[in-house]
Amino acid sequence: MKKFYVLVFIGFISTFMVAQETRKPIDKVKIQASKAINRATDTLIKRMAESDPIVAKTHYTDFKIISFYNDTTIIDTTLTIQKDYTFNYIRKDDYELLPFHNQGQTFNRLAYSFKIPILHQTIGAKAKHFNYIELDEVNYYRVPTPTTELMYRTGLEQGQVLDAFLTMNTSPQFNFSLAYKGLRSLGKYRNSLASQGNFRATFNYQSKKKQYELRGHMTSQDLMNQENGGLTDLSLAQFLSEDANYKQRGRLDVNYLDAESMLRGKRYFIEQQYHLLKIKKDTLRRSQITIGQSYAYETKHFEFTQGAVSSDFGEAFSSKIDDHAYHQQHQFNAYTKIKSPILLGSLKLGVHYQKYTYGFKSPIDSIYAALPDFIDESKSGFFADWQTSYKQIQLNAKAYQQVSGENTAKSLQLAATYAFNEENTVSAFATTYSKSPDLNYHLYRSNYSNYNWYNDLTNEAVYTVGATLQSNKFFDAEVQLSKIDHYTYFDSNNPKPIQATETLNYLKATFFREFTLNKFGLVNTIMYQKVTDGTPFMAVPEFTTRNTLYYATNLFKGDPLYIQTGVTLKYFTKFYAPMYNSLLGEFTQQQTTKIGDYPSIDFFLNGRIQRTRIYFKAENIGARIFGPEYFSAPYHPSRDFTVRFGLVWNFFI
Repeated sequence: MKKFYVLVFIGFISTFMVAQETRKPIDKVKIQASKAINRATDTLIKRMAESDPIVAKTHYTDFKIISFYNDTTIIDTTLTIQKDYTFNYIRKDDYELLPFHNQGQTFNRLAYSFKIPILHQTIGAKAKHFNYIELDEVNYYRVPTPTTELMYRTGLEQGQVLDAFLTMNTSPQFNFSLAYKGLRSLGKYRNSLASQGNFRATFNYQSKKKQYELRGHMTSQDLMNQENGGLTDLSLAQFLSEDANYKQRGRLDVNYLDAESMLRGKRYFIEQQYHLLKIKKDTLRRSQITIGQSYAYETKHFEFTQGAVSSDFGEAFSSKIDDHAYHQQHQFNAYTKIKSPILLGSLKLGVHYQKYTYGFKSPIDSIYAALPDFIDESKSGFFADWQTSYKQIQLNAKAYQQVSGENTAKSLQLAATYAFNEENTVSAFATTYSKSPDLNYHLYRSNYSNYNWYNDLTNEAVYTVGATLQSNKFFDAEVQLSKIDHYTYFDSNNPKPIQATETLNYLKATFFREFTLNKFGLVNTIMYQKVTDGTPFMAVPEFTTRNTLYYATNLFKGDPLYIQTGVTLKYFTKFYAPMYNSLLGEFTQQQTTKIGDYPSIDFFLNGRIQRTRIYFKAENIGARIFGPEYFSAPYHPSRDFTVRFGLVWNFFI
């Protein structure tokens, strides 16, 4: 009943603010903060310009971030509610994720997306990849002066996370950056230590006439977690009964006290392109031809070690467990990009080549000697990307077709966007692709006898259609409808992978709206999901909502301090949440235990002083009101009431 009252209260506040909302744009607070920081930045540059003529020409819009796909944004030092949502160790909005209790552990999924195809087979162990920086997640930079960002956040029980970043241009043509994110957090429960590191270095070069471009990066990552397998049945009962003897969570027994998992990876990437026709002011009126190529080399290792055999995984060949999977791959692309009025836009055509080796260094019993030690394959294919725009309409079509190699893959993506004006756009998209399941579904070897297999699997076929609406006057919304054939998954009752024989139909609809009234704001995100077929092998909550009620203002004369304070409620309906299997580094489907129907409430107080954002948060403040029914997965309680502190600090030299 208390949960019902909380939801009614949020609904009442929403209704009131809709009725009283002014005609000002929904991002009024963000605009105010942006103007304030822009004034501060301009003032700083003005002072520096007195002694440095180069700095005199700089502006905050000159501090650029360039994504893998060449989308350009600026280094943003404002304070917004969205910044609060992304202030976590993965530095992403975790609305569709359910974090485990300790910072640095894995996340359970509250939703899925099949909008963008991932055609290449990976090593698997998807539950270990949330903090792994992928190829297309590395950014490049262009800045007029050396720039630094420091992100700090306290850990759980003991430890912290620190993300330090430095970038500079040695000349207007050449930029490099260095960054390292280190995390160590002990956790409240036994054997739940997280210790992780992500190093990345980038460079990008552009010739003076902008005809030749070169960029690349290097990453080295190691993500270690102690794995405890969750609470035992007795400890779970003690947790739910709120036994005063177990308020210190370290007293609760867990399933494993000597298990660890480790994901390690290194990657080297380089890309270059040359514009055959010089870039001039009239480039848009004439044809332009660009040639380019990219190369990526990456190695990954996933290891699971355990000092003694656990009956949870069945019988084993040895008294100690030491499983080790590895994946090594080379990827090469060569392409030509043609921009011409004849093509009504730009057309990118290219060839793709991939060679990989996937295997195991784990010892194996003679019973499974027939299983291969590794898979060694090479693949090649063609890809195309066509983009055009006419007045308010933008069109995009992408295609890929593999022509050689095993486990063929293909995809087609179509998208159309219509902009009514700068604040209102609508788009539609369709995606279809066929790909082979990840490599750990095909081949796996372990010291545990049940975890040895070699399968010949059918390609998964995915069809997705959807539409999005972005409107400051109404709301933002996205609807996706996906149909999946031969969906491949792990089940808690069967360690070997299963490929569904029936079709999975999945509907996902997300709505977002922010209301403002004077210095108050209410941010609402609501998601509805439905699996009409395939429920036993894909479970999601029917409703998920996140509501933030906040107050924002500038304090003191001259606005030196800007603050945001309020509460955030996150709630999802009960569902059969997947179980975490640390041996595989995967989540497995189950139909015995439901979690959810628990309102998680956080109080926050955030502030900005010049280019420093300070975050203070009291997490799960309703733990003593609503009881201990908060879980991230079966047998894995989520976070108790906890107070966290952190900051993000930018330096512009």
